[in-house]
Amino acid sequence: MYDRRTELGWSQRQLAEAASMRQPHVSRLEAARSLPSLDVLRRVAEALGTDLTVSLAPRTTDHTPSKPAEE
Repeated sequence: MYDRRTELGWSQRQLAEAASMRQPHVSRLEAARSLPSLDVLRRVAEALGTDLTVSLAPRTTDHTPSKPAEE
């Protein structure tokens, strides 16, 4: 996020405005002091002109998930 923002020559305030949020939130995200929702990530990605990709992939080691407990 920081790299793309600075590549564009934007301040945190400019990104915040483009992503419909406040500058302190951008600061917390860049410092990894905030856990963003998918909606926030989507807005930031859109503002920065990037794609947001979320995926679940198999682990490299064999971990079979446990079954949920039956009620």
